[in-house]
Amino acid sequence: MNKLLKRMVLALISLFIAIFILFIYYKYAIKNIENNYSPKVMHLYSNETRDKGIQILKQGLEKEDILLLGSSDLRIKVDQNPVNLFPNNTSNKNIIISGKPRVQSLLNLIKLGALDVNKDSNIGVIVSLQWFMRSKVEKASFNSNFSELQFYKFMENNNISENLKDKVASRVFNLTNNVANHNATVYTQLDDSHKIFQKAFNPFFNFQKWFLDLQDGYKSSFLLDRYKSKNQKMKNEKSWEELKELAEKQGKASVTNNDMFVDDKYYSRELKPNLKDLENKYKGIDLLKSDEFNDLELLFELCQQLGVKPFIIIESTNGYFYDYAGINKEQRDKYYDKVSQLVEKFGFKYIDLRDYEYEKYFYFDAMHLGWKGWLYVSKEMSEYFQ
Repeated sequence: MNKLLKRMVLALISLFIAIFILFIYYKYAIKNIENNYSPKVMHLYSNETRDKGIQILKQGLEKEDILLLGSSDLRIKVDQNPVNLFPNNTSNKNIIISGKPRVQSLLNLIKLGALDVNKDSNIGVIVSLQWFMRSKVEKASFNSNFSELQFYKFMENNNISENLKDKVASRVFNLTNNVANHNATVYTQLDDSHKIFQKAFNPFFNFQKWFLDLQDGYKSSFLLDRYKSKNQKMKNEKSWEELKELAEKQGKASVTNNDMFVDDKYYSRELKPNLKDLENKYKGIDLLKSDEFNDLELLFELCQQLGVKPFIIIESTNGYFYDYAGINKEQRDKYYDKVSQLVEKFGFKYIDLRDYEYEKYFYFDAMHLGWKGWLYVSKEMSEYFQ
């Protein structure tokens, strides 16, 4: 019995020492994040440590940088991508890009709530037409981009109404239900109507939150250490007129073999071999009947509750391609109308890019902004976030 007791005491002492060491290292990691903040890290496309975490994004917002939420559009490698144009002569702020394919309104809403943004936060939100081409949000895509840590932080934010939390928890439950080993599914059910259930699982989730916080601190610190020598960002000194001339020149040089005005290599690889299959491929799709509209409204509701005044970019698409693929201009305009009316309902500043659907070199490919498109958006953001 004495031997067993000694072993238990030693095990407890070892556990406390381990926890103490982890706590001390976590504090070091947070300090390291504060000291080694890197604009270069903010420009990485689709970085999970940053995008699914808290610490790095929080540091950026505290430095009054612009957090631009988007999806696959952020990966387009043209000189006019915002990562290359901030800071500039109009805005001295750096830019943080966050997003990847299939990151849509609900995930962006959870991220902003987790970061506890406020009236002083500089937030840009890209709304993409492609999100509305499905009536339902894809479960697999949502779960692959879902951040358990951010969801817990969102639910713990006292500045968010219980009503909005309930709506988001319901959406998360529906999208994570029947997905193997998804803790968030269980967490959405821990409300006052299930008090026994709540008491049984609270210790586990308290540990899980603590562990995810530690993990975020460690991973974020390591990431910033990798870019420690690259933490300086040169200001873009070119005038907007000079940049416009450059965009026209680069676009013209890159688009020579097609009448859809997309990048030559993209056309040869993605469109030309599939033209027959792509003709009227999207005919019959109703852009106005998508759950995405409800999620977008929840995102705007969150911004309103937290006092955020986001800059909304209603991204249009390549008119030549979508005419060919079966979603005509009239259908697209009805979609743009519905999104812009929703933005106006909340009183947010926005730009509607529908008038540029047939502008040469505005798009890089069938759906993503290119040379002139990204330049226009960067200029508008610069003027809003001066």
